[in-house]
Amino acid sequence: MAEDKLMTEVRLFYPRYQSDQQILAMLRKLYLAASKYILLPNWEKIKVVLSGRLVKKAGKMVYNVKAEGGYSITVTLSRPLLFEQDINFMRAAASLWHEALHVSNLYSHLHHYEILERHGPNFDQKAALLNEIFKPDIKITVFHNYNVQFNYKLCCTLCNAVIRRVVKPGKLTRKTHSKTCNGELSYQPITPADW
Repeated sequence: MAEDKLMTEVRLFYPRYQSDQQILAMLRKLYLAASKYILLPNWEKIKVVLSGRLVKKAGKMVYNVKAEGGYSITVTLSRPLLFEQDINFMRAAASLWHEALHVSNLYSHLHHYEILERHGPNFDQKAALLNEIFKPDIKITVFHNYNVQFNYKLCCTLCNAVIRRVVKPGKLTRKTHSKTCNGELSYQPITPADW
C-alpha cells in the first residue's frame, strides 16, 4: 500500500539534518497523500513557509482575498517545534495535515469560510478520516503539547515583563515593547524554569 511506504519514509526522515528543499519536498508528498482523501487545492496554489518565529503554535493557515479577485493561502509551520529537534517527521506530518484541514475547509466553503468553525464538526470528520487511514503513525489533534526550549530571555527594567524567544530577538521585539512601556529590555540567563 502506498500509504505504508510513505509512512516508512516519514519515520526515517529526520528534518534536523535536511535542507529546506528536502523538507518542503517531503511536506509536498504528505500534502499530496492527504489530497487523495480530502478536497485540497493543488500544492502549487498554496505557499508553505518554515518560520523560526512561530513557537506557540506548530502551524497556522492564513488566507487573503486579493483586490483583483482570487485569494492566496499561506501555511506556516514552526521550525523550532517541528524541524530543529532530534525527532522524526511524524510531528511535522500531523501539523501539516492539521493546517491542510483548514485549507480544505476554506477551499470547500470559500464564500462563507468566515462563519465556519475552525475546529468544528467539519474539521473533526476530516481529521478522523486521515487518522484512521494513517494510524498509528499520524494523530491529528486540535492542540499540541510540544515542549518549547527557549534560548533567549529579555526582561524589562521598568515593568518587569519577560519575553522568551527561541531565536534571538530582533529590533522589532524591542520596538514593539517600547510602545507599551518606556523601560529597557535586557538579556537574562535562561533557566530550566523558562522551558
